[in-house]
Amino acid sequence: MNSVNSFTMYFDYFNLIDTLPLKDKSALLVAINDYMFKDIEPNLTGHNQAIFNTLKNQLNVSKSNSKRRNRTTTEQQPNNNREETETKPNKEPKENKTSILSFKFYISNFIFINNNNLLISKIEEWLNYKKQRKDKPYTEIGLKSLLNRIDNTVQEYGTDKMIDVIDYSIANNYQGIVFDRLKNEKQNSSSYNNQQWEETKREFMKND
Repeated sequence: MNSVNSFTMYFDYFNLIDTLPLKDKSALLVAINDYMFKDIEPNLTGHNQAIFNTLKNQLNVSKSNSKRRNRTTTEQQPNNNREETETKPNKEPKENKTSILSFKFYISNFIFINNNNLLISKIEEWLNYKKQRKDKPYTEIGLKSLLNRIDNTVQEYGTDKMIDVIDYSIANNYQGIVFDRLKNEKQNSSSYNNQQWEETKREFMKND
């Protein structure tokens, strides 16, 4: 028997679900409720399945918390009615849920980030670093802009360079990722190569 009496619906869930057409939105909400209260795995497709997969881990946390609260309440006050012993939900760990959940959903739109597990882990590390700094969370537009810039940077410089610049930004406690570092490195490298070529030409002309 499912002993879940309630679960937490974050505003971020609403933001993701609200992007869907009404028919899909209704189907997804029913699927979430069935999963939480009836333990029925959803049979969804497309964006509905993608959004559910994004939310599933946090839904499982909420489900486990509800079951644990119910067991604790029953053990402490066995003679009281369940409605009277229902306690307030435990506070979830303070974390930037909006950024993390949105990030995991939005990456499917960026070809150089999607399925790149090493880069995905590094971006999650960056978001957690921002949370630890207690910086203002990314807005939806800001997060999409960040992912777009990372995607373009990976296309131009490669995954390793993008990961290096994130590590550099974290190591130096920067508020933002210093993308210009890659551009400057490229310009300096180009200038150095040109200088080497000029020196080589002069040596060649001397020996001619």
